[in-house]
Amino acid sequence: MKKLLSILLFLACLGWGALFWLNQQAEARLAGLHSQLKVVQADNERLKEATAKAESRRAAPDDALKRELEKAVEKIHGLQFKRAVNYRTMPSSEFKGFMSKKIEEAYSKEELAIYSRALALLGLVGEGTDIGQMILKLYNEQVAAFYDQHGGELYTFSDFSLSENIDRMMLAHEITHALQDQNYTLKNFPLELKTNDDLVLATAALVEGDATLLMTLWYVQTLSEGFDFQSLFKDLGAMFGQNTEQLAAAPAYFRDSLLFPYMQGNEFAMALYLDGGYEAINKAFEKPPTSTEQILHPTKFAPNREEPIEVQLPELKIEGWKPVFHNVLGEFGVRTLLTERVTRFEATQAAQGWGGDRYQVFEDAAGKLALLWVTVWDSEPDAAEFHKAIDAALHKRLGLTMARRAPDAGGFASFGNDKLHVALRKSGARVTVVLGTKASVQRIVAALPK
Repeated sequence: MKKLLSILLFLACLGWGALFWLNQQAEARLAGLHSQLKVVQADNERLKEATAKAESRRAAPDDALKRELEKAVEKIHGLQFKRAVNYRTMPSSEFKGFMSKKIEEAYSKEELAIYSRALALLGLVGEGTDIGQMILKLYNEQVAAFYDQHGGELYTFSDFSLSENIDRMMLAHEITHALQDQNYTLKNFPLELKTNDDLVLATAALVEGDATLLMTLWYVQTLSEGFDFQSLFKDLGAMFGQNTEQLAAAPAYFRDSLLFPYMQGNEFAMALYLDGGYEAINKAFEKPPTSTEQILHPTKFAPNREEPIEVQLPELKIEGWKPVFHNVLGEFGVRTLLTERVTRFEATQAAQGWGGDRYQVFEDAAGKLALLWVTVWDSEPDAAEFHKAIDAALHKRLGLTMARRAPDAGGFASFGNDKLHVALRKSGARVTVVLGTKASVQRIVAALPK
């Protein structure tokens, strides 16, 4: 028994000893952890200070780079900033809402709906196309930074960085807009005119073409100062790596309209630059281009400026119908419309003699639309070339075989199907097109002067 008790007492003592030892170890570890916690807290404080200093150091170079870019833009452009550029930062998630608000301020829902349906009736977009949503999708995909001429603010997104040449080049583009605005007041330009798409595109081509040329000149100058293939290929990779799914899927008219100010605008600005340097471009802002014809053919802007012909539509009184919208396609719009149905060469040739145009949209009580489009050409041969091309394009659109049709007393040849009817007339250097249902086309034709 004593032996058993001795063993139990030994085990108990061993257990209490173990517990005492474990307790001592735990207290020691707790004391160690407490000390480590103090060290970590001290490290965190030092880390916060270091992070704040790093953020400050990073902000300082970004601000310095912006000033450097502003000076480079001034030097290339030959203009001076009149005040500090107002930079703003926006989270990418807020851009769609910002753009939606801008569209709502410019257009009512009814205006956008009529505009969309008018382009569909012309054959430039598919039926049911929502212009507002299309614009949002395209700009949401393409924009990296932007300048708002209404507020005089240059926006970059929260994740925008100036660490690479390509980023600085894009900012140089937007800084150019700020320079344009301070010297020429962009909000006074017809960039948001609702009744002349041709004038809007021509103006945008000057504004964007100038900025695109300048950022290109800046990039070439920067690259020449410290050329290395690695940087070049990295920049090219960033350019080609941009998401363009929405752009590729968009109707040709929207895609080409979005690209026109940058591509053709750049060619236009380059033509002016090669002829008279940036002085010629600055002079163009004093009397901007008024048609896409001038953008596509810079010699029609300078030295021999050819202004578009202002087409006056007759005031038609058609029982049950009212005019609800009017606009101008211009040479670019005509070419794009024809390219949908004839070859690009034929479309380009047929559109080149453009002198002026305007179309009027009518609506009846049931909400159906009809359209009158009057075009004026530089000469009768130019009008004949367009007449032939638009005749072929409309026949192809309707799935009809070309055939000679005797004109009516007013000189119109008519054809169509149950869904869409066409009346087409060439008179001297003028070509008139009427689109709609058969009954609406007949009413418009009957109301027109003979």
